[in-house]
Amino acid sequence: MASGLAVRVVAGLAAAALAAVFLEHYGLAGRSSSLPQPRTPRSPHPAPGSGASNIFWGLQISDIHLSRFHDPGRAVDLEKFCSETVDIIQPALVLATGDLTDAKTKDNLGSMQQEVEWQTYHSILKKTKVMEKTKWLDIKGNHDAFNIPSLESVENYYRKYSAVRRDGSFRYVHSTPFGNYSFISLDASLNPGPKRPFNFFGILNQKQMEELLLLAKESSWSNHSIWFGHYTTSTILSPSPGLRSIMSSATAYLCGHLHTLGGLMPVLHTRHFQGPLELELGDWKDNRRYRIFAFDHDLFSFADLIFGEWPVVLITNPKSLLYSSAKHEPLERLLHSTHIRVLAFSLSSITSVAVKIDGVPLGQASHLSGPIFILKWNPRNYSNKTHNIEVIVQDSAGRSKSVQHIFSAREDIQLRFDPLASFILLTDHCTVARVIFVMIVLIQLIILIIFRYQAYPEHKGPPGFINLTSFSLHVLSKLNISYYSVLLLTLYTVLGPWFVGEITKGKLGCCFSFGIFVDGHFLQGSLTFIVGILQYAGSYRGTGMESVAVSAAPDATLDPPLEQLRHLAGELRQLLPGVRVGEAQETTKEFDREAFWRRFNEAAVTVSREATTLTVAFSRLPLPSPQETQRFCEQVHAAIKAIIGVYYLFPKDQGITLRKLVRSATLDIVDDMAQLVEALYINPAQSSPENLISYNSVWDACQHVPQIPKDNKAAALSVLTKSVDLVKDAHEEMEQAVEECDPYCGLLNDIEEDSSDNHVDEDILGCPNNRDSYWSEEDQELIIPCLALARASKACLKKIRLSVAENGKKDQVAQLDDIVDISDEISPSVDDLALSIYPPVCPLTVRINSAKLASVLKKALEITKASHVTPQPEDSWIPLLINAVDHCMNRIKELTQNEVES
Repeated sequence: MASGLAVRVVAGLAAAALAAVFLEHYGLAGRSSSLPQPRTPRSPHPAPGSGASNIFWGLQISDIHLSRFHDPGRAVDLEKFCSETVDIIQPALVLATGDLTDAKTKDNLGSMQQEVEWQTYHSILKKTKVMEKTKWLDIKGNHDAFNIPSLESVENYYRKYSAVRRDGSFRYVHSTPFGNYSFISLDASLNPGPKRPFNFFGILNQKQMEELLLLAKESSWSNHSIWFGHYTTSTILSPSPGLRSIMSSATAYLCGHLHTLGGLMPVLHTRHFQGPLELELGDWKDNRRYRIFAFDHDLFSFADLIFGEWPVVLITNPKSLLYSSAKHEPLERLLHSTHIRVLAFSLSSITSVAVKIDGVPLGQASHLSGPIFILKWNPRNYSNKTHNIEVIVQDSAGRSKSVQHIFSAREDIQLRFDPLASFILLTDHCTVARVIFVMIVLIQLIILIIFRYQAYPEHKGPPGFINLTSFSLHVLSKLNISYYSVLLLTLYTVLGPWFVGEITKGKLGCCFSFGIFVDGHFLQGSLTFIVGILQYAGSYRGTGMESVAVSAAPDATLDPPLEQLRHLAGELRQLLPGVRVGEAQETTKEFDREAFWRRFNEAAVTVSREATTLTVAFSRLPLPSPQETQRFCEQVHAAIKAIIGVYYLFPKDQGITLRKLVRSATLDIVDDMAQLVEALYINPAQSSPENLISYNSVWDACQHVPQIPKDNKAAALSVLTKSVDLVKDAHEEMEQAVEECDPYCGLLNDIEEDSSDNHVDEDILGCPNNRDSYWSEEDQELIIPCLALARASKACLKKIRLSVAENGKKDQVAQLDDIVDISDEISPSVDDLALSIYPPVCPLTVRINSAKLASVLKKALEITKASHVTPQPEDSWIPLLINAVDHCMNRIKELTQNEVES
């Protein structure tokens, strides 16, 4: 009875503590405050209309992690971002929100500032002259503060190599003719900066909070204030009244740090109870994410993007309902607006901006200036409930992008954010960890003491789980050695120093559950509480208490690590035939294109990460244990099965051409991963060229996934472009061979040879045996129409590609597939013809290959003419090309007629 009472008391205490935490952070009632409040509602004018003023835009990039040891592509792509992307988008400012460098050791276990990483970052900024093109605002992340004894230390390379070069929070004011916009940086990095892992949480002291409060008050006269920092607010410790209260007047807080939680949460957005948005941006490190944001007539809009994907599209009016805030924005301007407004950027010129609302086409937006496109509308037609706006943008290279969101002209309608994302971003994780830590301590002590002084119960009947548990706790508590061991371990975990050592470079310190003392500074406990929870879990298992419910299963005998790798390589090879011939899964659900590409990209990122982990583990001594190897192999196999499973979700009705590209990408990833496993099996514990080449192949194959076209028309254009290039190369090779050929080369040698030898071998299939190194006059005459036929092939493919680009429709997947299928046959036919004109020339072979190519060309032209891509009278070029092909073929037949008759 006493034990039951103890359990109820402990459960009640735990429930009360957790309820207090959740009510504090998720309660419905807001707290009154004298802090800066959101601005009062502004005039409904000026409203978004046909003018090019009252708008500016910027970019955000986060968690770059430039590394001297891993993935040099991060630096290469960052340089391209600073040159190509910034040049095209031309932002007013760029926010780089922390973790500019990786600051890890080669084995990824230790942490230290690597000056070469900072020099790489600095050189990219200088080389691209990005700071001359825009305002580049970079701040520190936790990696940028790894192992820094103090801000004055020479290890603080942020002061030397960053664009801002100033520690602490600051405010930047972007001034425009239509108002000022404050951008407040939030620097919560630790000082001093401890080594991994004790700076995952940021900390703000009272002085820093007062500085931030002053910056917030100074920004109260701005049109808007945007806060930006590295840490999410849920991973920042701050004194009362709390960080979120101070930033309550902000429109949004832009941050990074969580890296989409390894791909589990690709979108981490929410809204504070005080009103500001909190928008975590995925990392550049593995996912190459960046963000564009804009203020259009003081309405805030943004889009999270993937580097290298064009066009970039942002709908600024009407803005998304999910991210609308009547407290911070003049939402009434939407109802008074006269035009839909879109920002569109691309590598090539924008050719089309189509707008739909609720699936009904509204028309083509016209180009206003720069990237701004507008379309006249009447918002009062959509003043009831919610509506969906979709904008489809195409450029002159055939690339297209569709974006859509829900909007409403009414301010009394709201949408809810993802509850899990809100929980992650709004929960004070340090407080939760602290409460759980204290509750575990209390539960252990209370249970231990109660069972210590309680008599053994009398059990009747067969022993069950409860009886066995009770008996085990009695034994544990009444044996002095176990009782005092658990008691002292529990108390020492709470009060005693866990270790004394070098917390940061050259500085000794003490680590406790409640914080770290180092060099005269005290860093509040944050991750230490989580480590303490894990410590208790470990000690709990160590006492044997968990063995009451289940008995440990004996370890199965595992194969040696290298043998497990060999089996894994074989299993991956066995998956390839199924991918080559596998059909799409049958389903009645409507295909979600956006969800598919998101899952496919995430699966590729997972494969890349597992390839890195496996390569690192087997490129050094000692090799992983059999148990560790089993875990590595299971993770690799699961990642490969996952990406294959995603591929099977792609239906045929989305286009055979596009499905072939997806299948090819999947096959490359599976095959390259199998080769990597084989290379590690053959060359373990060394960084051999074969291992590095195999790893790079996997990485390249995974990086190619985001570059796959997203619809069948774009896929068709990609394949046709490749065919054009191949035929162009073959034609140029043929012309070069003709130009470099000496018609008399080898002729003198033939004369000097013994004439009797010329009669030993007979001609085989009409191919003379004494002309194996030069062209005769007859050969040269025959080559002329062959070159013309190859030239006609190139022209044919170019015209087909142009027709598809200009007139192709995404919904006509079958016709596009037919055009691509027949066009794919042109390049091999041109290659066959090119090979047959090299000496010794066999006229019969030339005639056969020419006839094959002519047949393919005419069939391709006929299929193209019968399709939707060549509406009359735009198909007048097709008869001209058919006549050209017939003329070339007739000339070839005329020149080879003697060979046919002989």
